[in-house]
Amino acid sequence: MTKMIAVTLLAVSLAAVSASQLILKYALSRQEWPLIDGDQWTAAAWRLVSSPTIWVGASLVLGGVICWYLAMVRLPLTLMLPMAGSIAPVVSIGAYVFLGESLTPYKIAAIVLIAAGVSWLAWLNS
Repeated sequence: MTKMIAVTLLAVSLAAVSASQLILKYALSRQEWPLIDGDQWTAAAWRLVSSPTIWVGASLVLGGVICWYLAMVRLPLTLMLPMAGSIAPVVSIGAYVFLGESLTPYKIAAIVLIAAGVSWLAWLNS
């Protein structure tokens, strides 16, 4: 496996995990989840298992993990772990754009700092 393929797998992994978080949040927020007791467990479990959106989100998690481990064989962890830190800002921006969640000035500052740190660490590893 070439380094370029490994970097591509890392990028696919990060994108898949980020997308899965947004999809699962969307799918779960559309359901009403009361406190579950007694027979409601089976109904809640059935709603989860029968939801195509949940399956898409779970498949993206699985695909992301597989790509992560394939890339880990070729790339140094000192590059991969800082890159994994980019998931949080990507999901925050995606939640703002696609789910209508708020972005406060503190969150924006954190996103900028995380992006700068990840970029710096990636540059140091290149």
